[in-house]
Amino acid sequence: MPIVERQPTVRFSARNTEERVRILENIAATMPRSFSANRACGPLDEAEAEMEHKTIHFMRHGQGEHNVAQARWQSESRPGVPYSWPDNDPDMLYLDAVLSDKGVEEAAQAHAHLVSLEPQPQLLVCSTMRRATMTCLSAWQHLVGRVDLLAHEGCHEMGGKHTCDKRLDLDQLKHTFPQVDYSLVVSEEDPLWSTERESWDHLAQRALGFMKWLMDRPEKVIAVTCHGSFLITLFIVVLGFPASVEQAFHTAEIRSVHVLDSAAERARRVAILVGLFNRMDQDKNGRLCHDTG
Repeated sequence: MPIVERQPTVRFSARNTEERVRILENIAATMPRSFSANRACGPLDEAEAEMEHKTIHFMRHGQGEHNVAQARWQSESRPGVPYSWPDNDPDMLYLDAVLSDKGVEEAAQAHAHLVSLEPQPQLLVCSTMRRATMTCLSAWQHLVGRVDLLAHEGCHEMGGKHTCDKRLDLDQLKHTFPQVDYSLVVSEEDPLWSTERESWDHLAQRALGFMKWLMDRPEKVIAVTCHGSFLITLFIVVLGFPASVEQAFHTAEIRSVHVLDSAAERARRVAILVGLFNRMDQDKNGRLCHDTG
């Protein structure tokens, strides 16, 4: 089955999305482009296939309990967010929020699509946060135990201040999800937790580092399950997609992209030019030898 776009089931409803897009557009203008990408709706063309590339299936987690709480909070016209610490969630009721019942259903529905998706991933990667891990284990269940499933802190949601975005301690995560390999996670506690929200600039740098890690992996097809703020940052700043609210992911939305390493692309073009110049020199020398022989 060729790569197709899966229609989202719940619309992404992040606050101030247009403002976030403007911030990310400004950040993107200051960062050098390391990668280029296009939405994957079929096989690569011949020129692209010759370049260093990967196919990556990006997925946002299903609806979380914190998403439900935020929608209710907004319907009551209350300021801020219900999971802000310490003002609105001093007891950390939304700590490392899990999927809602609807989110569990969304992940299961995604599996029905992903089981026949081509090309199938050779590696599964998920955020260290529970809602992303739960989504990954359900949506890609046919591959769990067959390919490596790595947790990676690099695709953690924007950290700090919001209790829903503070992950459990590492020992708790290992106990809860024994199917997941946490060998890349070095901190017992959430390293991104702070009384202040992580900045968009820091998130963009983290997304760039994560993308470089993905591109250095040996696998050619990878599935990544993570979060809304992280994904819109990755798509606009790192992958260079147009700065638009359309880059915001819905819950359980899947987007497949072909990612080209721009450095590899440049090196390939240089090699072509060097080869061309060498052939020109050889032809020139051959003609000189012929003329004087």
